[in-house]
Amino acid sequence: MANQDLNKSEMVALICEHEEHIDWLYEGVRELRETLDFAIEMGKGLQERVNELENSPVVVEKAGRKDEVLAILKEGKHVSVPTLAKRIGISDRNISSQMSYLRKDGWLIATDSMGFKFLENPNRVVSR
Repeated sequence: MANQDLNKSEMVALICEHEEHIDWLYEGVRELRETLDFAIEMGKGLQERVNELENSPVVVEKAGRKDEVLAILKEGKHVSVPTLAKRIGISDRNISSQMSYLRKDGWLIATDSMGFKFLENPNRVVSR
C-alpha cells in the first residue's frame, strides 16, 4: 500500500486505524521538544555563568601583614622591630600595630632585654 496512491477516504481510514499510534508519536515528539527547549535554556544559563567567570578578576589571597609578622616570629628567633619592618616592607609603626593585633588575638609577644621581640609560646595562642 505504501507505493500506491491513496484517495482521501482511504487516507482517513488509515489515519483512524492508526490514530492511537499517531497520538503516541505526537506525544513523544512534544515531550522531546519540551526536553530540548529545557536543555537549550539550561545551556544559555550555563553559558552566561561561564562568561561571568571568564570575565571576573582572579583574586589570589596574599597573607596579610599580621600573618607575615606572625610567621617571622614563629621562626623562633628574637627579632627587632626595624628588622621585621625591613623584611615585610612596612614601617616600624605598622609593625607595632600588627603586633598589637596579634596580642589581641591571644599571641604572647615578649620583648627581651635588648628590645628584640619573640613569641613566648610560638605553638599556642592564649585564649582570652
